Amino acid sequence: MNILEFEVQQEARTRRKLNAHLGKVATKRKLTVAHSNGAVIDHLLRKVKNRGELQAEYKSVCSKLDQQRLSERTVTPAEKLFLAQFRAIYRVQLMPQVWIGNFLLDYFTPAFGVYKTGGRGFRLKGVAFEIDGPIHERQGKSQKDLYKEASLHDLGISVIRLTNEQVYSGSHFLTRSAFDAEYGRLCSRARQRLWSRIHLLTVIYHQEFGMVRF
Repeated sequence: MNILEFEVQQEARTRRKLNAHLGKVATKRKLTVAHSNGAVIDHLLRKVKNRGELQAEYKSVCSKLDQQRLSERTVTPAEKLFLAQFRAIYRVQLMPQVWIGNFLLDYFTPAFGVYKTGGRGFRLKGVAFEIDGPIHERQGKSQKDLYKEASLHDLGISVIRLTNEQVYSGSHFLTRSAFDAEYGRLCSRARQRLWSRIHLLTVIYHQEFGMVRF
């Protein structure tokens, strides 16, 4: 088994573990209707009594993950260029190297959501940007990326993938006219709730409940 095959299997186990864990939580909470992982997280979030403590737990988990997976946190020249390109167009929060569950994202912004059909409300909230180098074209790596993307979509988060070539040539669709046609701005309250969902998901996944009280 080569390293990519191992990573694909590891990513599949990650998704199964997350689904199984949230399924157990849903059963314990007596959620009898079929729920997506995002809906389960929303249900649990209403039970959290102190979101400040939840945020502190999230930071603690991320600190441990950073130490365990330091090699994944290397920022490439293409990623640095993308950050500059994005900030030249949008003056919103765009954070590098963000943990959501067990996934390390190249960049994440809570500022935007994907419109529902008809433009009323949002079907996805928050946008993850993944900048893919040549290694992502290999079969094993692309399969791992699909697992990651499917898990994030199930949690209600949009994923945009760009190749290094698109970033260097500036040929991606991140212009105001194209991006704004599909993505809208989230209000402050929606952004805060989105961060709380991310904090709770990550803490639950790593079973670091600590001071978080339901």
